[in-house]
Amino acid sequence: MVPFNEGDGIPQALYKALYQLRTAYRRGPNGRDEALAPLASMNPARLKVPATPDGQRLRAALHHLHDQHAQP
Repeated sequence: MVPFNEGDGIPQALYKALYQLRTAYRRGPNGRDEALAPLASMNPARLKVPATPDGQRLRAALHHLHDQHAQP
């Protein structure tokens, strides 16, 4: 379950990317990498994320994903 709803103060692009990732994981392994690509390309330091425990975990996960895909 995604702990955020579209109206929770996160950008629409982030919400859409999280929704697509959730859908990809429900369908199986196919398409997961494609669903991760938009999230990996976002700059987590510039995203508006709620200052809640869920928001902090989301920001940490986005930083990890962004750093992992930025390495050569």
